[in-house]
Amino acid sequence: MKIKSTDIVFVSLPPALNSIASPAFSVLKPYLEAEGIGVSIIYANHLLEQHISYFKEASTTNTEALLPFLSQLSKDDPVRWKYIETYYKSLFPDLFLTDRSLAYELIADVESEYIQVMDGVIDSIIESGAKIVGLTSKFGQWIPGVVLANRIKEKHPDLTIISGGWTNSSAALDFLKLNSDIDYSVWGEGEIPLVELIQAIKGDKEMACVQAISRVVYRNGEEVIKTTPGGPGSYVNFETLRLVPDYSDFFNSITNIDNSSEEILLPVERGRGCNWNRCKFCFLSQGYKFRTKKPELVLFELETLIEKYGSMNFFFTDNDVIGGNLKEFNELLDGLIQLRTKYPDLKIIMAEVISFAVDQATIKKMVQAGFKSVQVGLESIAESILLDINKKQSIVENFFFIKNAVSYGMKIKGANIIIETPNETDDMIMESIDNLHKYRFLLNSDDFTLSIIPLGVANFSRYLSQIKKREEEHFWTITELGQIIPEKYQTKIDRFSLLDYVVNTAEKPLWNLFHRQVEFYSRKQFSYKVEKDAAKKSISYTEYCKEDVVKELEIDNTLQWDMLHLLDDQILTKKELYELVAGNRVSYDAFDNAIDELLNEDLIFMDKKHEAIVSIIELN
Repeated sequence: MKIKSTDIVFVSLPPALNSIASPAFSVLKPYLEAEGIGVSIIYANHLLEQHISYFKEASTTNTEALLPFLSQLSKDDPVRWKYIETYYKSLFPDLFLTDRSLAYELIADVESEYIQVMDGVIDSIIESGAKIVGLTSKFGQWIPGVVLANRIKEKHPDLTIISGGWTNSSAALDFLKLNSDIDYSVWGEGEIPLVELIQAIKGDKEMACVQAISRVVYRNGEEVIKTTPGGPGSYVNFETLRLVPDYSDFFNSITNIDNSSEEILLPVERGRGCNWNRCKFCFLSQGYKFRTKKPELVLFELETLIEKYGSMNFFFTDNDVIGGNLKEFNELLDGLIQLRTKYPDLKIIMAEVISFAVDQATIKKMVQAGFKSVQVGLESIAESILLDINKKQSIVENFFFIKNAVSYGMKIKGANIIIETPNETDDMIMESIDNLHKYRFLLNSDDFTLSIIPLGVANFSRYLSQIKKREEEHFWTITELGQIIPEKYQTKIDRFSLLDYVVNTAEKPLWNLFHRQVEFYSRKQFSYKVEKDAAKKSISYTEYCKEDVVKELEIDNTLQWDMLHLLDDQILTKKELYELVAGNRVSYDAFDNAIDELLNEDLIFMDKKHEAIVSIIELN
């Protein structure tokens, strides 16, 4: 369909990464244009780069880089400004050592430059002829989005502003209640609701039909109303959709900034939603229906993007790129391997996987297909915690995936250990500490590190209903934004709606011990050497801590030889292992004793509930 003019301008804002094209806007653009809606994307984060870089040098979080926006929102609140001033001082203490007035002048100049850029964005919107502006809430972009919306309505009140990307209807509703300059908000998957909403705003449909559009929040006089979640027809059909993301605005924009130190990454979507969607701490799939694209469509997208933009670095946006279907995933891997014969530099820089039932051959094939790093969704190395948070995969499946991935040269990123879950006990933490020894050969690798992350709880978290039922909300009060964002975002709505909180108790002493043990294993460089005598079916095993020998074993038990070889490249249940190695020649008690010996020597790892076992060491 021919596009006559620009109807909507999407604006990408900090803290969006400069090196990554907007996944949502780049997918929405071709979809809307196929419906006759003109779209352009402004990368305001690129325009602000020279100003934001000043904060990047000193900051480690997005919050600090957003200070000039936060100070705009709190400019009339002396209490909040005092906290913001403290942030500035902590970031740039040298500025306040002599003439403080100069420091305040510098801060004012930086904020003024931010506003000038925002005004330039508004001018570009007006020049485009668009009457609608689209913003996203993702990754804290709603904060500069509010500042931009305020400036837009001050200068051009006739423009319509839509905020999308909200996780659920409650957040979208509360956001609209607090920000009168935002006209609509959309939550969950946006293509179909956005098309219908834009058509209504343009006058192609009656405004009365807005109430029939799925996943939209709108105003009716003083009242803010949310529509229904919508049925299957409100979600894009991946079976028939054949639209490739449009990254032209991104490439036109990025040429204007110095991005030499960062690698450009293009998002690719294999599917949406989550095939598991039961983890108690997760909220990423709300407002989405789970489905995946066929491998041939993903491969078509990749080749089209390579030919059009010349970029070879991609990442999958999915919560789980495997999608719960190993057969189809292997078809995708086969296609990627074939595609790399034509484009050898093709790389998958990042993807998320659920390690459930993934075999060694698939992991090896991922490396051959160009996967450079993955996020496994570790969350814990204690079986009791994984069961409590309701993860799909087991501790053994996570270990097996990580061990093989690192062995084949694929990095493990985002290996987070979640702490302070509502049902956490000291026994669970001690189990985590005990299981660290199973990871001793992996933790000294640059390809795998553990990070301790306190659980954050918001209204989209399954844990929140449990916390409220126990009347424990008062424990969850610490938030990074709480002291520097206007008070209304925590007092005039449910405070869990737009912000997430961590528990306000100090980190448990046992978690301090866990962290200390992680540092120990990372520093000590554990390794091992195996010498095999196939004729005698015996193994000489020597374990080292740096150069020092810490363990020497002679394993001449034929049963254990068979066990270790079988468990070298696969996960087996205890029953499966017994049937393979024992048969009628060994009693179950003798088999059980052989298992216990290997467990006590930390040569194998077992999931107690499922009795699934994997070898910690490699023999082949």
